[in-house]
Amino acid sequence: MKKINRFIHVLLVAVVGFVGCYEDKGSYDYTSWTDFISITGIEIPGSSYGRVTLSEGEVLRINPIVEYKAGVKPEDFEFHWVMGGDTIASTLNLAWTITPTNVELLSGEAYFWLAIGNKNTGETWKCYATSNDGYYMVKVKITPTAMPLIGVMVYEKADGTLEWGSIQGSNPAQPQNFTTILTDMYNRYNPSRTIQGPFVGATLDVSQLSVYTNAAPDYGVMIQTTNTGGFPFGNYMGTIQDQTFTSVPTAAINAKHGYYNSMQEILIGNELFMLPMTSSYPYQLLDPNSTGNESGVAQVIGALPYTRNAHVTLQRMTNGDVYYYNYSEARGYMRQAVSDGNGGTLNVDEIVGLFREPTAINASEQNLRFFVIGRKGAIYTMYIYSFVQYTATPHVIEFKQAKDVTAWAGGMNKDAIWFTSVVPVGWNYAYIAKGKDLWRFSYEGLETPTVVKSFADDIVEVVPVPKASLIGGDEELYTAVFTYNTGAKTSSMYTVNIRTEDVAEYSSCVGAVPGKVLMYIPYFSN
Repeated sequence: MKKINRFIHVLLVAVVGFVGCYEDKGSYDYTSWTDFISITGIEIPGSSYGRVTLSEGEVLRINPIVEYKAGVKPEDFEFHWVMGGDTIASTLNLAWTITPTNVELLSGEAYFWLAIGNKNTGETWKCYATSNDGYYMVKVKITPTAMPLIGVMVYEKADGTLEWGSIQGSNPAQPQNFTTILTDMYNRYNPSRTIQGPFVGATLDVSQLSVYTNAAPDYGVMIQTTNTGGFPFGNYMGTIQDQTFTSVPTAAINAKHGYYNSMQEILIGNELFMLPMTSSYPYQLLDPNSTGNESGVAQVIGALPYTRNAHVTLQRMTNGDVYYYNYSEARGYMRQAVSDGNGGTLNVDEIVGLFREPTAINASEQNLRFFVIGRKGAIYTMYIYSFVQYTATPHVIEFKQAKDVTAWAGGMNKDAIWFTSVVPVGWNYAYIAKGKDLWRFSYEGLETPTVVKSFADDIVEVVPVPKASLIGGDEELYTAVFTYNTGAKTSSMYTVNIRTEDVAEYSSCVGAVPGKVLMYIPYFSN
């Protein structure tokens, strides 16, 4: 951790005109430490570039470490946490339930510091909270409780209608605080409306959640998810039919995926349509009865987890052939056949899993591997490929090997979820979620998987989550695991660390979702 005292003199120049005096406690100067060697641990996890957004109702925990000089008595000091001009706590260790009441927020933000006083000498100091890299003094912004700054889940209720919920909080770098899920959000803000299933897919950008269904005449809804858009937070913005389609679909909507900062796609009948997926393109406007970017598509799937770097997407055609493809605003649409290793094109009845070798760096022109699990009749096979993604030329894909995995995980089935971590782990872990169990194997050795964690109910959704900003290198924050209890008809959420030997658990919300979770979408800020 950085030693805060090395920043004190710099901070005087930057903010002396703003901070003034600490309320009712007198002036705090910027002189060198008299009684301390160092004070560390005042960084706010997840903050960067001097900004952090906290959600009303969230608990902010900071536990500084004070190293006193020889002969100094800790009981001679008092500590006060101050935000703007308001004292929020008077203890060294902070556990503050966040509220905007009486907090001075200039332009919606306020500086945040630890005020220290020597009760005997009257000496006083300020230690400003810094970003997690220690180089920026943090300004704090408080947002409404329900804003989905961690992620949203779409779930199906017992009556077949769809709803959405969000994790209470604003700091995705602190999954140990994910202890409350806000549910039935659509009904909360739109009590006279419902979303009719069946569910097809959903996308979330910085301002709206779009839920796609295969139910006429609406085909889903768009929902405002910020308090700064054209509609009040949580409100219905319009139907998918009204907002995105220029005619009424004559074929079923079979899939909808959004890969933020990359592409989005929708499969209508066997026509696959693609557009960019950024804040400039939050949704698609298209004729659902026109010719798409690709025809004759039966299935599309993206590697799990999704990261900005070297993402892999595959399509299975109506004849079973498998193709690698991607789309970007700059290069448009491209695809190429995936080899079966015998001079032909890989052909399967269903793609049941797809994951990619983890990487922690920008993976352009880096040699990596992806793993396809295909079902042909009752046989399940893992196909392994190396690939290199070039920015100006076609991507290079090479078949490596195939392995029968039919007997893996107690007998493979099409509901198993295959995934790996966002960043590499020394043991080259990959995972299979099947039934109540989480199985692990090495994608290098391909030994028979073993159970590393079990849950009370069947696993229905798993999402490894990179950091909220996809501009820099991908960093892993947590893995979200959702289970479903068929008797109670409720889902539970667990956040775990799949990079640890024992798959350590950060937090859990047992039975918190009144329905079956169908999809979890992490919030990405850019």
